[in-house]
Amino acid sequence: MAELKKIKGKYDFLGTASPSLTYRVHSNKGMGAVLLRIRTRQGVSQQHVADELGVTQAMVSRWEAGKATVDLDILGNWLQLLDVSYQEKKMLMRDAQRISEMANISSRNKSQMLTIPEYNVSASAGGGEFVGFEEVVEYHSLPEKFLPDTNHDRTGIVRINGDSMYPTINSGDYVVVSLTGRFYEDGIYLIRIDNSVYCKRLQRRIDGLFIISDNPAYSEMQIDSDDSEDFQVLGRVVLTMKKH
Repeated sequence: MAELKKIKGKYDFLGTASPSLTYRVHSNKGMGAVLLRIRTRQGVSQQHVADELGVTQAMVSRWEAGKATVDLDILGNWLQLLDVSYQEKKMLMRDAQRISEMANISSRNKSQMLTIPEYNVSASAGGGEFVGFEEVVEYHSLPEKFLPDTNHDRTGIVRINGDSMYPTINSGDYVVVSLTGRFYEDGIYLIRIDNSVYCKRLQRRIDGLFIISDNPAYSEMQIDSDDSEDFQVLGRVVLTMKKH
């Protein structure tokens, strides 16, 4: 059993074997430090460990530096190779299991990033702009969790001009639009009227579909059946990105 020296609440290993049961490992860096300490005190080279475990010396170096998580099976063989006692091996394997579980939780919590195109449409919240979805201006990366239940292949970003949707959407803001091409519930939509694109609120009432501005200075409009050729729903706004 290694002799211990307590320094500022932490334990330093002075023996030639393995760490004491009083030492707990909480991270890849901590596990790597323990493995490095045991190996060097026993005079075993990284290359020897690598050969015995069937991995590269560079991989052993990454594990000892805490830059990668050691597979539990490999760690068990490693500790056996270094002649670690049963009780100390049990402790380190338990800590390694906890580190692995925390890494998995952290990985699940990290959102996958989506690449969303910004189109050359300047949608109006006021006077209207010419339609032009054929050109992509640039691409933006957004966390997937910001766009739940959205068909990401039919999603685009459009810049808003005008103040008719103020204070919900300001002039210069960007909106992420699910380009479904249909109305399915009340909400804010990107719509086409003649050859201009607008960002407006759509609301279904008993007497028809209404185009509404959140800014009370603008009047609402009703869509009649005769307007079907001049009116088109392009998509529903699923996210607003405020300008800086």
